[in-house]
Amino acid sequence: MAETYFAFSDAVESVGRTTFVRFDALRSSEHDLLVRYRSFEEAERDLHPRLVEFSVALGGAKAFPGLGGRRIETDRWYQLTLGDDGVPASVYDDPGADEPEATFVEDIAFLDGRSDPAKTLSRLVSLNSVPDAAVTSIEAAFSGLPTDEPTHLAVYNVGQGSCAAVCTADNVPIAYVDFGGGVTRNAKTYPASLRFCFTQEPPVVLSHWDLDHWVSGKKHPNALDLTWIAPRQKMGASHLKFATELQRRGKLLIWPTGLATATTGHGTLFKLQKHRDRNYSGLVVVAEVGSPSAKVRVLCPGDAPYHRLPTAAVSGLSGLVATHHGGLYRADSPPAPASTPGAIAYSFGTENSYKHPHKLAVSRHASGGWTRRRDTPNGHTALPALPTLPLAPACGGIQCSLAIQQ
Repeated sequence: MAETYFAFSDAVESVGRTTFVRFDALRSSEHDLLVRYRSFEEAERDLHPRLVEFSVALGGAKAFPGLGGRRIETDRWYQLTLGDDGVPASVYDDPGADEPEATFVEDIAFLDGRSDPAKTLSRLVSLNSVPDAAVTSIEAAFSGLPTDEPTHLAVYNVGQGSCAAVCTADNVPIAYVDFGGGVTRNAKTYPASLRFCFTQEPPVVLSHWDLDHWVSGKKHPNALDLTWIAPRQKMGASHLKFATELQRRGKLLIWPTGLATATTGHGTLFKLQKHRDRNYSGLVVVAEVGSPSAKVRVLCPGDAPYHRLPTAAVSGLSGLVATHHGGLYRADSPPAPASTPGAIAYSFGTENSYKHPHKLAVSRHASGGWTRRRDTPNGHTALPALPTLPLAPACGGIQCSLAIQQ
């Protein structure tokens, strides 16, 4: 029996001759609930969004009659019909679930942005009700963290996702950069035994609202008590449920409009220019780590293309977390390291569906001087390199699983 959804296009990515699509979908009855409550926050506990994923041959999505020959674009609302025939699809009730329900996409209808459903959904399924944070609140999130001892940037093995942290010399995280991991069809890449450290109540800087950059916050409830600093971006209901829980706890700081940078005791946060693509419009972190008298700069760009980053973010770098898990932006080149060989970490999951890291992206980084390569499937790694390995966390691995292996 066919079932109708209103669906936010969460991801559209082509790999070779195949296009992968993910929708963040609400049943039509849940749309009616939103209209009745006139507030996502009021309706949230009765909303159960589902993630719908499918793949088609490159350009094949245009064949759905309801699209009228249009291609599917990210960050737009569509009407989705699921049933017993059509394009095979997987439905996830939770982004971290690795055993989806099988279904079929019968049709996808384009929703004109001027239509009542699209306007209602864009207004209510959004961060509109969350005010900008005060600059002083962002500064306060980093106050009290140690700044007078050696540090390093840990890049963790979270599968096909991203999570890094500025850590003390005894390997305790004092600020996380993203808090993600493998999701949906890549959930199998998420390490089952992964446990995080919350000892210093480190803030989380969320580069952008992609599932694979925040899903560990859902998997590890202690993360809900950390302060999250995040950009204001468009999103579907699965993302907004998580953001709403953080807001309910007073733990969500939305980056202030007009603020270009913020300096902490361990680096600088940069806000990228406004853009409809989440990858292009988020936050970028340049961590300053090492000994207090000899700091080095390590770039954490999230999924942003290097050419979108400000000059101040790409200058004088000694370490780099490869953008987009080593994915390929065809009109992009990495920044040059301050000296060669540059140290680079690729955060990805083994046998992931996107085939990250892309061989051309790896080649470009290597040609640009980033040849001291580390891959997170081989274990948690550190930038810059540590003199003695493995480095266990201060708890000795009893409370977390964050020992640096490479």
